[in-house]
Amino acid sequence: MASEDWTAVYSALDVDEKVSAYNSNIIKMLDEFLPEKTIRVHHSDKPWITGNIKMQIKARQKAFSRGDQPRYKQLCEKVANLIAKAKATYYRSKASEFRTSNQSKWYNCIYSLVNAENTTHTQFPHRPENLDLSDLAEKLQKAFTKPWSDRYTNVAFEIPEVNHPHKNNKPPLPSIGQVKAVLKHLNPRKATGIDKVPAWMLKQYHEDLAPVVYDIVCCSISQCCYPSLYKHALISPVPKVQPPRDINNDFRQISVLPHLAKILEKIQLQLNIEDLKIKHNQHAFTQHRSTVSAVQQVNLNGTLSSIATCPAGVPQGSVISPILFNTYIDDLEDALPEQLKVSTNKYADDCTQHQIVSVDSNSNERSKPSLSQCFAKIN
Repeated sequence: MASEDWTAVYSALDVDEKVSAYNSNIIKMLDEFLPEKTIRVHHSDKPWITGNIKMQIKARQKAFSRGDQPRYKQLCEKVANLIAKAKATYYRSKASEFRTSNQSKWYNCIYSLVNAENTTHTQFPHRPENLDLSDLAEKLQKAFTKPWSDRYTNVAFEIPEVNHPHKNNKPPLPSIGQVKAVLKHLNPRKATGIDKVPAWMLKQYHEDLAPVVYDIVCCSISQCCYPSLYKHALISPVPKVQPPRDINNDFRQISVLPHLAKILEKIQLQLNIEDLKIKHNQHAFTQHRSTVSAVQQVNLNGTLSSIATCPAGVPQGSVISPILFNTYIDDLEDALPEQLKVSTNKYADDCTQHQIVSVDSNSNERSKPSLSQCFAKIN
């Protein structure tokens, strides 16, 4: 990794060109040293089953078919030992810590270890025989994009220039140490996005990759341009109820974004959070208190739907989206006249407004028309 030539990234002038060159180098290295390998996975597979165990089971069955009893007995003992060790390792890494901290998770792990059937396990519903995965993925894509499919058809968004005292100042840039720290603290178990660059690789080689990632981040901030590839989300449909019956309402979309997109957003947030003042009546997505051209794609058991644009909102799962939401609704109560003395409390998209009214006062009735007008204005 340290000897890799990143000249194409450093010499590119456009941030999209930098990202393209960076991804080409990373994918080339992964294909050379860690090529993709397809394995068969069954829903009945236990979480501790490894490729080595499957290989030994296959060899055991071949020995049985040939009538080689000595070899068969030897492999039976070997498979039993491998499974016992795998179960012990799984318990130590996944279950033992939950025995006192989270008994529900501990119970589920034990349930899995003793081969009991867990009836609460979420399974994707059986699809009709005449409907393949690609058709089902397209139907889910249409369901997820339905809220804006009719509203934003052929709309050209125009963002007016914001009159801000710092608009002529250069945006703050991070240090290479900040970039290195974010890379170092990535969760290696997170799913990989559309760019196919895994988190464990960014974390393990953070020292070598920090300079090139720093160059991409600084270019994106300086050009005020978000890389196009990082606006592409992969959507995994998760049933809200079991079994799901309505494709339009019974599925929740879980977005998987490229890790470098989250790194860019996290650094942007670190650089600008001090200048962002959110009112204290918002209690969600705030520390110490309890894009127009974005696209998404449904990933259904490895089958991808077509790409759909997302002209409204931000990708679920991104770092900066909660802050953008808080900023958007921060002035929600400003439309209310001060003389009404209405207090507002917000938690994400839940808003509660209350007013103190004396028992013998009719001010509550007087305030209703004003409140109705204000709410109509807000909507």
